[in-house]
Amino acid sequence: IGDDIMRAMFQYDREEFPSTIHQIACGYSSSYVVCDNKSLARGCNENGRLGIGSTHHHTYTWKPIMIDDLIKIQAGSLYACGMDKNRHLYSWGMRLYLGRHETNDCYIPIRVPVGKIYNFSIQLGGYHCVYLSYDGFLYGFGHNRVGQLGSSLCMTDGNHIIRVPIKLPFSRFEVHRFWAGWGNTAVVDNQNNLKVAGRNCTGQLGISPNNTPRNFKDVPCSPEFHTL
Repeated sequence: IGDDIMRAMFQYDREEFPSTIHQIACGYSSSYVVCDNKSLARGCNENGRLGIGSTHHHTYTWKPIMIDDLIKIQAGSLYACGMDKNRHLYSWGMRLYLGRHETNDCYIPIRVPVGKIYNFSIQLGGYHCVYLSYDGFLYGFGHNRVGQLGSSLCMTDGNHIIRVPIKLPFSRFEVHRFWAGWGNTAVVDNQNNLKVAGRNCTGQLGISPNNTPRNFKDVPCSPEFHTL
């Protein structure tokens, strides 16, 4: 980087990571590290997105996440999700995006009441989560104002969040790989077709904005998965 101050920001004490680092995840002003026997978080903690049991920000130190057996973490904007050794899904942070009907923000990881998920099959966008269940179907929850979950549900000004997981429009074992972006989702199916849904104001879906419908805010978007 060429700046002593900036270099110091990226240094860490090995005592903070006494075991092997298996994964690093970065969200909006927050970072997460998955180690052998614990997971750690650092950064902005608005809405409890660090999962450490409080909303205190931690700029200079790593803090343990309040669950020991996570093997995967994905980070969104105001929330995060993780998978434990038993393939169960957990979420924490902003109450609206947790896959549960919460009335308060969640400062620690709480299990989402769904079945087991496939290994590492969690993808978080800015405010939506997509995951592949052991039953072979793709599910999602969270923000859907621009149809990023491939559905026209909850695409109104007063209601644009899908609070609990819904099955996305794919048949069993049809989905091979998938990704979630800021306001869109991409899927590669078992026939190697690329399908996209969500925000398309600048053609990020790979199709012309003029060829996509518009939501209540006049934003070009596709609430149905479009095959490229």
